Amino acid sequence: MPRARWLAVAVAVALIPLTACNRTPAPEGAAGTPPGTATPAATPARSYTDQDISDAYIYLLSRLLVLRQQQLDLKEGFKWNEIVHRKPGAVDWANPNLDVAYSEAWIAIDENSCTIVTVPKITGRYYTVQFLNGWGETLANINERSRRAPATMRCA
Repeated sequence: MPRARWLAVAVAVALIPLTACNRTPAPEGAAGTPPGTATPAATPARSYTDQDISDAYIYLLSRLLVLRQQQLDLKEGFKWNEIVHRKPGAVDWANPNLDVAYSEAWIAIDENSCTIVTVPKITGRYYTVQFLNGWGETLANINERSRRAPATMRCA
């Protein structure tokens, strides 16, 4: 429960600056503004919609959830750029598929490094190799059903 509370507080704190951005500058001569003082290049403040705030919340929440999972995995013994292979049915998350072999890894790719992932030929079984970014969005999904079924994914 404390982790869920921490997550909710972190998201709320992250959204506070968005509400402060909605304020418009005080008109000349208003309380706290000396008379005759013009605001430099007074541009109207952007008004944020409910959709903007909702999108920011989802964007930040998804990043926090991925960071949480990364910390849990690294605590469990994961290492960067090393694949952890699990035996079929030997996972401890809800509703595992008992005939599916899961493999997981945290792969570091940046402008200075590259990772080449090669999938061996698999026949008679469905497979998928999914790559997610730090926000949980799918970057690539290599499988036999995709129109382009590359055997290798390379970074750009």
